[in-house]
Amino acid sequence: MIKGHYDTSKLFKFNFNSLSNNFYIQIAIDKHHITCKICNMTNTRFQQYISQIGDHAAAKKFFISKRTAQSYRLGERQPRLCQVPRLVKSSEGALCYSCFFESANEA
Repeated sequence: MIKGHYDTSKLFKFNFNSLSNNFYIQIAIDKHHITCKICNMTNTRFQQYISQIGDHAAAKKFFISKRTAQSYRLGERQPRLCQVPRLVKSSEGALCYSCFFESANEA
């Protein structure tokens, strides 16, 4: 038994690396809930570009919602393959096709 005052809200982060994927699992535990989130550790140049210009500007530039821009930036979602040509064209030369598939470190 634990005596005294302790924080019941905890955040745990577990890293997993394999040849094909680098991701981490984030587990948050509070008094009444446990939430689990799987996150991508590698950022593409597309994600970096959205981070640089901001979610609102990316939403306007790419004709997407602000939440979609945010989810692309965070790696929660990826653009569909059929959307990539439109996004490249909308970037006015700032992005190329490989920006969506290579990590920023592979440039």
